[in-house]
Amino acid sequence: MTDRIPHRLDDLLARLTLPEKLGLLHQWQAPVPRLGLPAFRTGTEALHGVAWLGPATVFPQVVGLAATWNPDLIRAVGAAVGDEVRAKHHADPARVGLNVWAPVVNPLRDPRWGRNEEGWSEDPWLTGRLATAYAQGLRGDHPTRLRTAPTLKHFLCYNDETDRATTSSNLPPRVLHEYELPAFRAPVEAGAAVAVMASYNLVNGVPAHLSPLIAGELRGWTDDEIMVVGDAAAVGNIADVQAHLPDHVAGFAAALHAGVDSFTEDEARRPSPGWPRRCAAAWSPRPTWTARYAGSSAYGYAWATWTHRTRTRTPTCRRTWSPARHTGDWPARRPARRSCCCATTGCSPCPPPRHPGWRCSARSPTPSTSTGTAAPRRTRSACTAAWPGGCPR
Repeated sequence: MTDRIPHRLDDLLARLTLPEKLGLLHQWQAPVPRLGLPAFRTGTEALHGVAWLGPATVFPQVVGLAATWNPDLIRAVGAAVGDEVRAKHHADPARVGLNVWAPVVNPLRDPRWGRNEEGWSEDPWLTGRLATAYAQGLRGDHPTRLRTAPTLKHFLCYNDETDRATTSSNLPPRVLHEYELPAFRAPVEAGAAVAVMASYNLVNGVPAHLSPLIAGELRGWTDDEIMVVGDAAAVGNIADVQAHLPDHVAGFAAALHAGVDSFTEDEARRPSPGWPRRCAAAWSPRPTWTARYAGSSAYGYAWATWTHRTRTRTPTCRRTWSPARHTGDWPARRPARRSCCCATTGCSPCPPPRHPGWRCSARSPTPSTSTGTAAPRRTRSACTAAWPGGCPR
């Protein structure tokens, strides 16, 4: 970084108002026209390429790259991915950011983790060595400018997808310092990574986004600045499913004080503090097929995971089908009823305009009320009148 850049940053910070500074905390950073600052997006998945954004080179999954035992080759792969991120960013800067959410450096400590293909090894030394090589490729060799900004994830002790926001990884100091931390420390000390993403889980009973290890360990490994970004909707979990603090004001403030710099949140869909109680009536005690929307506009798209279980553990925005009606691919399934737990109002109204995956026509019931009872059927014309922005798709 040249001497000119820090002075320019100090000048900009002095000119920003408090609301403008708050707007820069979000993943989708708000523009500041009066200072010539355009909108900015941070966060692009690039574990082994960016083909999910369109035509691009598809490299082997990370665990396959690790099987080469070749740091030089892995660094070259990282450089190629970084070049393609740059190309995608040049073509669509509003959609593709240069802060890349890669590599994953969680040691593969449990073969039952459903995301082991994202990691390098069960050995923390090998994980650190190979992740450093990949991050160096992503970062580039220019002395003052980054090709991309590699972001290590997920800090810390993250190897669980089931109830991942409510489980605690409890470990003694020796395991922490000899097994979990070294994999993160190597890329940071080498100057390969410039950011770290906090994880969904708790560590020794404390939400990872509030962990004292962010300031006490992570930022002590280098004299350079390290950005800490929150995982998608994870800071909102502090006052929601984790119930660690009483409300979102306290939760977000605590995350800031703990060292989180960027929030991957969708405030338009974040539930109000009392939403789990209001949605209790919508829980189903019998086996159902449930579409749980885990994505948001923070990612720019929505994705659904399909589970078959006796009840929905997390009352999120969901559509429920009777098992007898579960046939074929999911877009063709007919909803038997709809219950909704989203938006700041709790369970109703839902969905917001143009919420992906929802249909509104004479054949489709509208979302249920907070009591869990089915609402009357609504025609497309009536739905359009209710949603001026257009009928939800």
